[in-house]
Amino acid sequence: MSSLLPTTDKVLPVVIHDDIMSKIFNYFKDSEEKNYTGYTYAVYAFLYHTARRQKNIRVYATDTFIMKGTGIGQSLLPKIKKFLAELDLIEVIQDRSGSGTFAKRYIEVKFVWKPETLDKLFYQEDNLSTQYKIAKELLWNNSHPYEELEANKMFEFDAMVNGQDATLCAEIFYFNEDRHLIAKAMADRGEYELDYTVTTDNVHEVIMSLADNYKYSFSAVLKTLQTKTENIFTTP
Repeated sequence: MSSLLPTTDKVLPVVIHDDIMSKIFNYFKDSEEKNYTGYTYAVYAFLYHTARRQKNIRVYATDTFIMKGTGIGQSLLPKIKKFLAELDLIEVIQDRSGSGTFAKRYIEVKFVWKPETLDKLFYQEDNLSTQYKIAKELLWNNSHPYEELEANKMFEFDAMVNGQDATLCAEIFYFNEDRHLIAKAMADRGEYELDYTVTTDNVHEVIMSLADNYKYSFSAVLKTLQTKTENIFTTP
Protein backbone atom coordinates (compact mmCIF):
# COMPACT_ATOMS: atom_id res chain seq x y z
CA MET A 1 0.00 0.00 0.00
CA SER A 2 1.35 3.41 -0.94
CA SER A 3 2.37 5.69 1.90
CA LEU A 4 1.60 8.77 -0.15
CA LEU A 5 -1.57 10.64 0.71
CA PRO A 6 -3.68 11.65 -2.31
CA THR A 7 -2.95 15.23 -3.29
CA THR A 8 -5.62 17.79 -2.51
CA ASP A 9 -5.96 21.57 -2.70
CA LYS A 10 -7.65 21.61 0.70
CA VAL A 11 -5.61 21.96 3.87
CA LEU A 12 -6.47 18.83 5.82
CA PRO A 13 -6.97 18.91 9.59
CA VAL A 14 -5.46 16.59 12.16
CA VAL A 15 -8.36 14.37 13.23
CA ILE A 16 -7.51 11.87 15.95
CA HIS A 17 -10.25 9.42 16.85
CA ASP A 18 -11.21 9.16 20.52
CA ASP A 19 -10.28 5.48 20.41
CA ILE A 20 -6.63 6.50 20.00
CA MET A 21 -6.74 8.57 23.18
CA SER A 22 -8.44 5.70 25.01
CA LYS A 23 -5.83 3.28 23.72
CA ILE A 24 -2.98 5.44 25.10
CA PHE A 25 -4.79 6.10 28.37
CA ASN A 26 -5.50 2.41 28.98
CA TYR A 27 -1.92 1.46 28.10
CA PHE A 28 -0.56 3.45 31.04
CA LYS A 29 -3.52 2.71 33.28
CA ASP A 30 -2.73 -1.02 33.15
CA SER A 31 1.04 -0.61 33.14
CA GLU A 32 3.64 -0.34 35.88
CA GLU A 33 5.30 2.41 33.85
CA LYS A 34 5.10 6.02 34.96
CA ASN A 35 2.09 7.73 33.40
CA TYR A 36 3.30 9.32 30.16
CA THR A 37 -0.16 9.64 28.58
CA GLY A 38 0.18 13.35 27.80
CA TYR A 39 3.67 13.06 26.32
CA THR A 40 2.70 10.05 24.22
CA TYR A 41 -0.40 11.76 22.86
CA ALA A 42 1.59 14.93 22.12
CA VAL A 43 4.26 13.12 20.10
CA TYR A 44 1.62 11.17 18.15
CA ALA A 45 -0.31 14.37 17.37
CA PHE A 46 2.89 16.12 16.28
CA LEU A 47 3.83 13.25 13.97
CA TYR A 48 0.28 13.22 12.57
CA HIS A 49 0.59 16.95 11.89
CA THR A 50 3.95 16.30 10.21
CA ALA A 51 2.29 13.71 7.98
CA ARG A 52 -0.19 16.36 6.89
CA ARG A 53 2.63 18.83 6.15
CA GLN A 54 4.68 16.27 4.22
CA LYS A 55 1.60 14.74 2.52
CA ASN A 56 2.88 11.29 3.38
CA ILE A 57 2.10 8.92 6.25
CA ARG A 58 5.78 7.89 6.21
CA VAL A 59 7.42 11.04 7.55
CA TYR A 60 11.02 12.13 7.82
CA ALA A 61 11.24 13.35 11.41
CA THR A 62 14.55 13.29 13.27
CA ASP A 63 14.69 13.22 17.05
CA THR A 64 15.94 16.81 17.03
CA PHE A 65 12.95 17.86 14.91
CA ILE A 66 10.47 16.10 17.23
CA MET A 67 12.09 17.50 20.37
CA LYS A 68 11.96 21.03 18.97
CA GLY A 69 8.32 20.61 17.95
CA THR A 70 7.09 19.08 21.21
CA GLY A 71 9.48 20.34 23.89
CA ILE A 72 10.21 16.77 25.02
CA GLY A 73 13.77 16.12 26.19
CA GLN A 74 16.35 13.85 24.61
CA SER A 75 16.26 11.28 27.40
CA LEU A 76 12.47 10.86 27.29
CA LEU A 77 11.79 10.83 23.54
CA PRO A 78 13.12 7.29 22.78
CA LYS A 79 10.88 5.93 25.53
CA ILE A 80 7.81 7.72 24.09
CA LYS A 81 8.56 6.43 20.58
CA LYS A 82 8.86 2.92 22.04
CA PHE A 83 5.41 3.29 23.67
CA LEU A 84 3.89 4.48 20.38
CA ALA A 85 5.41 1.53 18.51
CA GLU A 86 4.06 -0.93 21.10
CA LEU A 87 0.64 0.68 20.71
CA ASP A 88 0.93 0.20 16.92
CA LEU A 89 0.47 3.95 16.39
CA ILE A 90 3.82 4.39 14.63
CA GLU A 91 6.42 2.18 12.95
CA VAL A 92 10.06 3.13 12.49
CA ILE A 93 11.23 2.33 8.94
CA GLN A 94 14.94 2.09 8.16
CA ASP A 95 15.64 2.68 4.47
CA ARG A 96 18.66 1.22 2.71
CA SER A 97 20.57 2.71 -0.18
CA GLY A 98 21.25 0.88 -3.43
CA SER A 99 24.54 -0.36 -2.03
CA GLY A 100 22.83 -1.86 0.99
CA THR A 101 23.99 0.71 3.52
CA PHE A 102 21.52 2.38 5.87
CA ALA A 103 19.94 5.56 4.52
CA LYS A 104 17.29 7.79 6.07
CA ARG A 105 15.08 6.59 8.90
CA TYR A 106 11.36 7.31 8.55
CA ILE A 107 8.41 7.06 10.91
CA GLU A 108 5.17 5.66 9.54
CA VAL A 109 2.19 7.24 11.27
CA LYS A 110 -0.79 4.92 11.66
CA PHE A 111 -4.50 5.83 11.53
CA VAL A 112 -4.17 8.99 9.43
CA TRP A 113 -7.56 9.83 7.97
CA LYS A 114 -7.81 9.85 4.18
CA PRO A 115 -8.89 13.04 2.34
CA GLU A 116 -12.06 11.43 0.98
CA THR A 117 -13.13 10.54 4.54
CA LEU A 118 -12.46 14.06 5.77
CA ASP A 119 -14.41 15.49 2.84
CA LYS A 120 -17.51 13.79 4.22
CA LEU A 121 -16.91 15.35 7.65
CA PHE A 122 -15.73 18.90 7.01
CA TYR A 123 -16.21 20.01 3.41
CA GLN A 124 -19.89 19.57 2.63
CA GLU A 125 -20.88 23.23 2.14
CA ASP A 126 -22.34 22.40 -1.28
CA ASN A 127 -24.27 19.39 -0.03
CA LEU A 128 -27.97 20.27 0.13
CA SER A 129 -28.69 17.47 2.59
CA THR A 130 -26.12 18.88 5.01
CA GLN A 131 -27.52 22.40 4.64
CA TYR A 132 -30.99 21.08 5.40
CA LYS A 133 -29.81 19.31 8.57
CA ILE A 134 -28.03 22.46 9.78
CA ALA A 135 -31.10 24.59 9.02
CA LYS A 136 -33.45 22.26 10.87
CA GLU A 137 -31.18 22.18 13.93
CA LEU A 138 -30.87 25.96 13.96
CA LEU A 139 -34.64 26.33 13.83
CA TRP A 140 -35.27 23.66 16.46
CA ASN A 141 -32.69 25.10 18.85
CA ASN A 142 -34.00 28.66 18.47
CA SER A 143 -37.72 28.03 18.85
CA HIS A 144 -40.13 26.11 21.04
CA PRO A 145 -42.62 23.39 20.08
CA TYR A 146 -45.75 24.96 18.57
CA GLU A 147 -44.07 28.36 18.21
CA GLU A 148 -45.13 29.88 14.89
CA LEU A 149 -42.46 30.24 12.22
CA GLU A 150 -43.05 32.35 9.13
CA ALA A 151 -41.69 31.35 5.73
CA ASN A 152 -40.44 33.86 3.20
CA LYS A 153 -43.12 32.85 0.71
CA MET A 154 -46.48 31.10 0.45
CA PHE A 155 -46.25 27.33 -0.07
CA GLU A 156 -48.84 25.16 -1.80
CA PHE A 157 -49.36 21.47 -1.04
CA ASP A 158 -51.44 18.89 -2.87
CA ALA A 159 -53.27 16.87 -0.23
CA MET A 160 -56.31 14.71 0.39
CA VAL A 161 -58.90 16.46 2.60
CA ASN A 162 -62.14 14.72 3.58
CA GLY A 163 -61.61 12.17 0.83
CA GLN A 164 -61.11 14.79 -1.86
CA ASP A 165 -58.07 16.25 -3.61
CA ALA A 166 -57.29 19.72 -2.33
CA THR A 167 -54.64 22.41 -2.63
CA LEU A 168 -53.46 23.75 0.70
CA CYS A 169 -51.68 27.07 1.17
CA ALA A 170 -49.45 27.98 4.10
CA GLU A 171 -46.76 30.42 5.15
CA ILE A 172 -46.96 29.76 8.91
CA PHE A 173 -45.45 26.57 10.33
CA TYR A 174 -44.45 25.05 13.67
CA PHE A 175 -42.65 22.02 15.05
CA ASN A 176 -44.59 19.63 17.25
CA GLU A 177 -42.97 17.82 20.18
CA ASP A 178 -41.91 14.98 17.85
CA ARG A 179 -40.00 17.49 15.69
CA HIS A 180 -42.41 17.06 12.78
CA LEU A 181 -43.00 20.21 10.76
CA ILE A 182 -46.66 21.23 10.70
CA ALA A 183 -48.23 23.78 8.37
CA LYS A 184 -51.10 26.01 9.51
CA ALA A 185 -52.69 25.59 6.14
CA MET A 186 -55.71 27.16 4.50
CA ALA A 187 -58.00 25.13 2.25
CA ASP A 188 -60.78 25.98 -0.19
CA ARG A 189 -59.45 29.49 -0.84
CA GLY A 190 -59.13 30.32 2.80
CA GLU A 191 -62.56 29.13 3.94
CA TYR A 192 -61.12 26.95 6.70
CA GLU A 193 -57.79 26.21 8.40
CA LEU A 194 -56.19 22.87 9.27
CA ASP A 195 -52.90 21.58 10.58
CA TYR A 196 -51.05 19.69 7.88
CA THR A 197 -47.89 17.60 8.43
CA VAL A 198 -45.43 18.62 5.73
CA THR A 199 -44.36 15.57 3.73
CA THR A 200 -40.81 14.58 2.82
CA ASP A 201 -41.44 15.81 -0.73
CA ASN A 202 -41.70 19.40 0.51
CA VAL A 203 -40.01 19.56 3.90
CA HIS A 204 -36.51 20.40 2.62
CA GLU A 205 -37.65 23.49 0.72
CA VAL A 206 -39.86 24.70 3.59
CA ILE A 207 -37.13 24.25 6.21
CA MET A 208 -34.65 26.24 4.11
CA SER A 209 -37.20 29.01 3.64
CA LEU A 210 -37.99 29.18 7.35
CA ALA A 211 -34.31 29.23 8.31
CA ASP A 212 -33.65 32.05 5.86
CA ASN A 213 -36.52 34.11 7.22
CA TYR A 214 -36.67 33.37 10.96
CA LYS A 215 -34.59 35.42 13.45
CA TYR A 216 -31.48 35.31 11.29
CA SER A 217 -30.39 34.85 7.70
CA PHE A 218 -29.53 31.20 7.20
CA SER A 219 -27.46 32.17 4.15
CA ALA A 220 -25.33 34.41 6.37
CA VAL A 221 -25.04 31.72 9.06
CA LEU A 222 -23.95 29.13 6.49
CA LYS A 223 -21.37 31.52 5.03
CA THR A 224 -20.05 32.17 8.53
CA LEU A 225 -19.77 28.44 9.22
CA GLN A 226 -17.82 27.93 6.00
CA THR A 227 -15.45 30.79 6.80
CA LYS A 228 -14.80 29.46 10.29
CA THR A 229 -14.11 25.99 8.90
CA GLU A 230 -11.53 27.41 6.49
CA ASN A 231 -9.84 29.42 9.26
CA ILE A 232 -9.79 26.63 11.83
CA PHE A 233 -8.19 24.09 9.56
CA THR A 234 -5.63 26.26 7.76
CA THR A 235 -2.09 25.03 8.37
CA PRO A 236 0.19 27.80 9.69
